[in-house]
Amino acid sequence: MGSIENSEAAPAACGMLETAWQVFGGMSRPLGKEHAEISIICSIAAKVPLTAEQVRRAWRGLGIEYPNLRTVPAEPGKKYVGLEGWVEETFAVEHEVEASLLAQEAKPSDLPRLRWLPSSAEVVLISQHWRIDGIGALMLMGRLMEILAQDEPVQARPPVHPSPVLEDAAQADTFDDLALKDYGVRQAAAFHDVMFKHGNLPYEGDDTTLPGPVGQYSVVLTDTSTDKVVRRCKELGITVTAAVNYALAQMIFALSASGDIDKECRTMISADPRPHLAPPHSSRESACNIYVLGLVGAVRRGSSFEEATASTTQALKSWYTDDFRRSLRWFMSSVSTAAAPTPPSGVYVSNLGRVEQYLKHDYGTLKVDKFRLGTATMTRQMTFHIWTFRDRMVLSLNYNCRYHRLDSVKERLSTIQSELGKGLGFPIEVEQGPVVIDEAPEAQHYEVSART
Repeated sequence: MGSIENSEAAPAACGMLETAWQVFGGMSRPLGKEHAEISIICSIAAKVPLTAEQVRRAWRGLGIEYPNLRTVPAEPGKKYVGLEGWVEETFAVEHEVEASLLAQEAKPSDLPRLRWLPSSAEVVLISQHWRIDGIGALMLMGRLMEILAQDEPVQARPPVHPSPVLEDAAQADTFDDLALKDYGVRQAAAFHDVMFKHGNLPYEGDDTTLPGPVGQYSVVLTDTSTDKVVRRCKELGITVTAAVNYALAQMIFALSASGDIDKECRTMISADPRPHLAPPHSSRESACNIYVLGLVGAVRRGSSFEEATASTTQALKSWYTDDFRRSLRWFMSSVSTAAAPTPPSGVYVSNLGRVEQYLKHDYGTLKVDKFRLGTATMTRQMTFHIWTFRDRMVLSLNYNCRYHRLDSVKERLSTIQSELGKGLGFPIEVEQGPVVIDEAPEAQHYEVSART
């Protein structure tokens, strides 16, 4: 590992989300995989074929512009490693390997990694979740493509300062101000009840079953169906996230006939605070940090599509209040110190929206033809990603193969697709060839589709 080189590399304190996700993610490290690890795969079509040195130089440029890429945990916070040593350790060229499997089989690391696959012209970014969230990863990949398209070395622009942690970027009250302590603790209790206590999905094994390989199953909607979904949601005044969450709830209701879930399905929906932060923290300049929170998406059994989606849409639009912002330290402190009484088996919903907001298709001298994002899931929960790239919406379930069999995952996503169509009033059509990345514990096989 490289040595500390510049004044920017002084030790720094970890943020509360960073610390929490270092713990959550690190719990599965002894099993060979970090929970919630993020991977992005981009297939590039360049007018002049890219070389490994060009990709390496672009990655080095990101290390200059985003020093948080070069941090490693170090008690009591984190420290920065030197640029050249960081590039040497984190960049590599891979031959004769599938990009999807490369991401799936990546072992735990204290640093992010970039892999270049010259035979398929693909780049693979793999990062710990405590370092970055999905939107931030898209922003970083977009900047990487800009550097590659310009093919000019990024020069250091000292002083380069890392982006602040979320509670500082949001200008949350300090712990000395007790005015909103109760509010923050109550919000954390509601979050904890859904994230860690509320079991929604049946799963294989029992409380003693250890996680195994990670899997991902995705369907790609046709451009026509994508357009119809977006247009219909706009007509109804609801978000796509709310519509998909309703369909997800109907799938969960069908699997659960008794208990709390018989009355209400509660999911955790990712919430991006960036639009509410002051510049530059609302922009790509603060891409390399974990700026993501969660809110409860509740759907009552028997509620209509219109009623449920209107309620969820309102929650998505109004969650970031001034009281919540100010109480953020109390909220995150309470969440991070709470323990899960039973293994959670709910669903975490993350809608990345239109990918081209952050990662474009066309950069002039090169194009990003295909894109995929995945999350390593080492719990009984599932992560449900939604995104649209090149006018095609993707519905993607990330899961652990030890707890969820591929055939049941396929059936669940098919049910979500069907219920979404029922709610919106038209059938949802998908392109041929779903994307499957799965290693069944019994069969030890991979099934991979080329379509991403």
